[in-house]
Parts: sequence; structure tokens; C-alpha cells
Amino acid sequence: MAKRDPRHPALRGYQVWRWQKKGILEAEPLRETPILVVQKRTRVRLTPKYRTTISQGIFLVPRWIPAPKYELEKFLHLSTKELEAKGIIKRRDVLYLLIYQQVEDLSHLYRQQEHILFDGVRTQAFDLRIKPFIVRRREVAAGLGKQRAKQLQRIRVLQLVPLLGRLGIPEMPIPDWELKGIVHYLDNLICELEEIVERPLVTRRKRAQRSLRSAQRWVRERKFSLARKRLQKALQNLAWPK
Repeated sequence: MAKRDPRHPALRGYQVWRWQKKGILEAEPLRETPILVVQKRTRVRLTPKYRTTISQGIFLVPRWIPAPKYELEKFLHLSTKELEAKGIIKRRDVLYLLIYQQVEDLSHLYRQQEHILFDGVRTQAFDLRIKPFIVRRREVAAGLGKQRAKQLQRIRVLQLVPLLGRLGIPEMPIPDWELKGIVHYLDNLICELEEIVERPLVTRRKRAQRSLRSAQRWVRERKFSLARKRLQKALQNLAWPK
């Protein structure tokens, strides 16, 4: 289970649905799982007096929990349809509430699923119905991590390192047409990095993009030594976190 963190409180299912419907919260499913990945940092209101920020790249992991006892009275008189609209289902006379836990990053997401998988009560229902979903979510988290690691390695080795080499050859002047090509090349690279929204990579990605934009400026001004320094900074930020 994700640790309780006042910065990342659990969110009610119906709140998440409402925010998505109104366009307040931009979140996309993680592959074919019900886990959501927040695409854009946003500020939301949990209660009339309390607001919180949902950061870009946070994972919203759905979980059904028994409805709080102090809320049971206001739920008991609702119809099945009204309960479902609030993210509540009834199973064997017990009301279960849908929440979304905010999980910090890919490694936390993987460990959370591992914890649920091996600490779950060993029942036939768990093994047949619940375990396959947990296994799949764990596989997706691990697979996405490997995919991003390969992507960053490709960008560093095949795209940035050759460009660094080209800017470091003073005896080969760069003509205007090639200069424009380098600027356009960096534009494409900055756009490609936009697809990386998962934490903890999102912070590194933004820093790398700032460095690449700075490198573009120095390239246009033909200050290639300064451009190389910014590209080296981008290389550092695009290294896979240990």
C-alpha cells in the first residue's frame, strides 16, 4: 500500500470522475490498466475548505475500501444507481468506496502492487479474480520503466552525443543550412521528450528541455562552446535515475 502522505491524500473516485469530466484534471490510463497518470499539474478542491495540488506524473491507483462508518448513515438511503454515481458498490451487505491513491513514481507503484500481491489474504476468490489484475499492473509498471530507460539511453547515445561531437570540431565550420537543421533537430527532440510525464522522470525531463532550449539559443548565435555545456547538462538530466 502507498504510504500515507499529507501532500498526496487519497482522492474519492467520484471526485476524480467529476474533475476529469469538467476538464479540471488531465489524466490518462496507464496502458490497459485502470491506473491513471496525471498529465498536467493541477489544483483541486477536496472539501469547501481544503484544496490540494496533484502533481504531473503522479499515479492514481484505484482501490476499493470499506465505506467509513461515520458516513454510512448518509449512504444507506441511496439507491444502487445513486451509490454507483458516488463510486460506491454493495457486496454482501458491505458498502465499498472507490478511492484513488496517489503513488509517487514508478518504483513506488511497482512496490505497492508487490505488497498487495504477497500480503493479500490467500483465498480462492483472491487468486482467481484479484491476483491477475495485480500481476498485470506490476508488469505494466516494470515494462514502462524499461521502456523509458531505453528511450533515454537512445536519446543520449544516438542523438545528443553525436551533436556534441559535431559542435566540438572547430576546423569544420557549420554552414547556415546546417545550423538551421540543428535548431530544427533540437525542436524535434524537445517535442519527443514531452511524452515523458511519469515521475520521477518528469522533473529531469523539464530540466533537460530547458537546457536544450538554451543550447538552441547559443547555436543560433554560433556560440558553440556554450551550446555544448547546455547539451552536457541535458545529458546529465536524461540519465536514468539509480
